[in-house]
Amino acid sequence: MWKLPPPESKAAEVWIDSLEDEDSKLFLLSGAVRSTKTVGSLITWADRVGSGPVNVPRVMVGNTERTLARNCIDPLREFVGPKHCHLNSGTGELFLFGRKIYLVGANNIGALPKVQGPTFYDAYCDEAATYPYEVFNMLMSRLSLPGSKAWATMNPGPPAHWMKKNFIDRADEIRARVWNFELDDNPFLTQEYKDWLKSTYTGLWRKRMIEGKWAIAEGAVFGNFDPDKHVVSGRPVENMDQLRIGIDYGASNPTVFLKACRYKTKWIITDEYYHRPKEQNQKTNSQYVADLLTFKGPLYPTSIEADPSAAAFIFEARKAGLNVHGANNDVLGGIQKIANALEAGTLLISDNCPNLIEEMGSYSWDPKAAAQGIDKPIKSGDHAIDALKYIINAIG
Repeated sequence: MWKLPPPESKAAEVWIDSLEDEDSKLFLLSGAVRSTKTVGSLITWADRVGSGPVNVPRVMVGNTERTLARNCIDPLREFVGPKHCHLNSGTGELFLFGRKIYLVGANNIGALPKVQGPTFYDAYCDEAATYPYEVFNMLMSRLSLPGSKAWATMNPGPPAHWMKKNFIDRADEIRARVWNFELDDNPFLTQEYKDWLKSTYTGLWRKRMIEGKWAIAEGAVFGNFDPDKHVVSGRPVENMDQLRIGIDYGASNPTVFLKACRYKTKWIITDEYYHRPKEQNQKTNSQYVADLLTFKGPLYPTSIEADPSAAAFIFEARKAGLNVHGANNDVLGGIQKIANALEAGTLLISDNCPNLIEEMGSYSWDPKAAAQGIDKPIKSGDHAIDALKYIINAIG
């Protein structure tokens, strides 16, 4: 069972103040990872639902129903016990203390019809800053019953994000309360663990995920990349215990293969294949597959992760007996994992990979996208980095 947060903690402040606050309608919890945003809001939500009327419509929203179950419903069940928290996944409904709650995944604009019809008494929103603005705004318009309230948790993003501009910065105008959480607000974690977690984040990600700040993505994406620290000579050959390959495929753009080898706790990008069809000769899928077989060598990789849009190439590679997967193309997640690995010293690059090394230093955030509240790298000179992201996303 969960422990209740100490009375002096920020999580307890949310629990007590938001339930006693009769004037505010929206409660926004923004901040760092592992900072008790979810603990404070879910205890509040359980209290609110359990002590509230029975036959009123309520909704819980997440980026997807799966993430909502993992982030919120599983902890709720642990907190109140399975007898009082039952998920009916077939109907997309949760029963909490006998009260029915509708569940909605809101990772794209297709979720809009799910919230634009009903009227809700209360709403709980997990990872709210990941929804389309139209979905969140529509949901707020459906809280028209007397006494209706909503709670929303989020990690911070760019300062121009719609959540920051339209809700957090306008809290006084829209009857909202805002709490900003930092990692140190978690009273349950040891200082040793907090210090370790802080050491794994750097730059933009440290500002957002540790300090809880809405920080702009600007300049170099991998500002912590240091050739003197992260580039090694040659390729180690002893004690390798895992091999992975990442592939960024281009019909007219470069096609890149990267080979990643694990040595104890470190991953080293040992080799690259970089073919420019505009400057060199055009190649067929069969020719690229032949090159991949040569590049792979005699060892069998744990995985070969390819550009998921390269369906014809993947099909050709599988015909040749290669177990090639369509890669996880999570751009921002991959960028964060690479930055964290660089900071921790667990990702190194061999000087056999000159194109990847060059891209690591030049890969930059798009200032035009940042002005619109969007984290997006400039889509140029990133083919080797895309292949690296596929590897890193597969590692997990």
